[in-house]
Amino acid sequence: MMPCCTRSRSVEALMLNGTEVSLEQLLQLQQPARRDHTRSFAHLVGLRESRLAGSGLQMRELRAYQPGDDLRHLHWRATARLGEPLTRVFEQENELTWLLVLALTPGMYFGSRSAYKSVRAIEAAAALGWSRHDAGDAVGSLILSPHGVEVLRPARTRQRWLAQLDAWARHSRLVYKPALGHQQFVEFQTELQRLAVPGRPLVIFGDLLPPHDWGGCLQTLARSPVTLVQLQDPLEADVPASGQYPVSGQDGTFLIQGSRRTRERYQAARDAWFANLSSQVDRLRCQWVRLSTLDDPAHWQWQEGRPQEPAASSTREL
Repeated sequence: MMPCCTRSRSVEALMLNGTEVSLEQLLQLQQPARRDHTRSFAHLVGLRESRLAGSGLQMRELRAYQPGDDLRHLHWRATARLGEPLTRVFEQENELTWLLVLALTPGMYFGSRSAYKSVRAIEAAAALGWSRHDAGDAVGSLILSPHGVEVLRPARTRQRWLAQLDAWARHSRLVYKPALGHQQFVEFQTELQRLAVPGRPLVIFGDLLPPHDWGGCLQTLARSPVTLVQLQDPLEADVPASGQYPVSGQDGTFLIQGSRRTRERYQAARDAWFANLSSQVDRLRCQWVRLSTLDDPAHWQWQEGRPQEPAASSTREL
């Protein structure tokens, strides 16, 4: 692990621990190859057992042309002979291009303990990105946040990869906006659909909460190997019982009143939302990983393609 970069006390005082992430912290997530038999979150997320079509040199099959296919791969002789457009599908190369999607909606800038969901999402994406970058793959990203929608081109060089991490750190800093505008989310969906090339591993980091139509997003990505990494905070899964609770934010600290009825209505709505999303995920055969803000993404382990409890978890307090 790389040594921690020194920072001035004034900078440390301004940045609350766990509420935003710096480039120096993301640099520390580059780790040497593991020697044990377990595989970390960064090594397995997004991968599937089946072989994927790619841009290698060996042709795998000939099939009907589909919208979005590369026109350079059209098989002109077969197209002329059969009277319908046919395209060549190649075996995947060892080197891939990954698309990491950071869906930092306003609700992601929240955490009851340890860290904000936005921070854990960026850390998890960085852990995965470092793994793929060190393997020689290209890594690109799409970011949705209150700062706006930003597309960062796939990078193989260290300089361009560090520029991406720096942009992620910038998006971790909360700017006050009550919600994302509808047009901004439409722009995000349009860019996501444009960047979702068939066969390109695509990983979406977010809390997948309403009001945004995550099911609709997945429908447009049906031909891409998609992994959803859902960030969860313990307070969201287990709302406290009745009583008054202090909540701190940019405008200060306030007391909110909780009740049993409110808790039951919230839980019923949450269960219904995720039950519907789960059915869509199963139908599209996406992977779905759940990551708690109490967990350290660098320690997330996998066995037989399924996530296991992390061997160690981060317990940093806000």
